[in-house]
Amino acid sequence: MRRPRALLTRAALAGALGVLFATVLAPSPVLASTSVKHPRTISAQLTAFGFPKIPNTIAWAPGTAYVSTSTAPAGTEFTIGGVAPASTKPGTVLTLRRVRFPGANGSGVMRDLGVTATVAKNRTFMLLPTLSLVGTWAYAVGYETEGDSPEFIGFQFQLTTTKAL
Repeated sequence: MRRPRALLTRAALAGALGVLFATVLAPSPVLASTSVKHPRTISAQLTAFGFPKIPNTIAWAPGTAYVSTSTAPAGTEFTIGGVAPASTKPGTVLTLRRVRFPGANGSGVMRDLGVTATVAKNRTFMLLPTLSLVGTWAYAVGYETEGDSPEFIGFQFQLTTTKAL
């Protein structure tokens, strides 16, 4: 039986990607209807699609999550941490993933960045990524369930990586 939280995460992520694809692939704003308002910045677009600067933990509840910064120089370590939901078993490996949308030399899917953390017995976790791709990107931390229909359980956020100092 599917868990409602897992379905919500998958539906929110799929919906966000679908809407973002439609926005990215839409005609230029000059040709678009003036009655439709589109966010003007990448950050505003990502926020509209469920990737705010602070973690979107709606589907991660009752867990918590934080990101130590919303802007980091390339090559600088920062912290992502929190407490996993009660349904997450200790020992579960969480991964950091980034979305690269069409137009950004990407496919629009989450790509595993190879940054992981293991959920502790008290359900806490901490990732210490060092990112090098400059720009504002959508990220997610979580894990895939097992079974015939794996689902991503996690939380989303955005982060801007600037040129190295």
